[in-house]
Amino acid sequence: MRRGKILEGQSQLEKGIDAVVARLAGEKNLDDWTQVKSATDEILKTYARRNDLTPKDKEAVIKGVNEYLERKVTDRLIQAKNDFQLDRAKKVAVSYVTDAQPHGMSRKDRLIYLTGRMLIAGVDQKIVDDVTTQCRLSKMK
Repeated sequence: MRRGKILEGQSQLEKGIDAVVARLAGEKNLDDWTQVKSATDEILKTYARRNDLTPKDKEAVIKGVNEYLERKVTDRLIQAKNDFQLDRAKKVAVSYVTDAQPHGMSRKDRLIYLTGRMLIAGVDQKIVDDVTTQCRLSKMK
């Protein structure tokens, strides 16, 4: 595959996940972690049951859903305007890493990818360390 085709496919997948989450969770609920998480869990369950997809296709959906969730978590951390919002954003980050995820990545991998995204996005190292510590205290497997 040419590099341009891969990037185009990733972009289409990202837009598709955004649209499905908006439809399942509701446009007005895109800041509600419970609603967003429920919608992405449904996407993962649905794609896992499909027999017409290759393992690579299913892997791409899993990766796309996790990238979507990582973006949502990181955006919350960056946009927090006060200690209350920051504490809630950290709890959402820990929830993303430690909650069960149907047919998704391992908790260890979610933590690795999330902390990498947080650092690239410019989240303060102290916040990244705090989230990492809280995740490890949650008995990660």
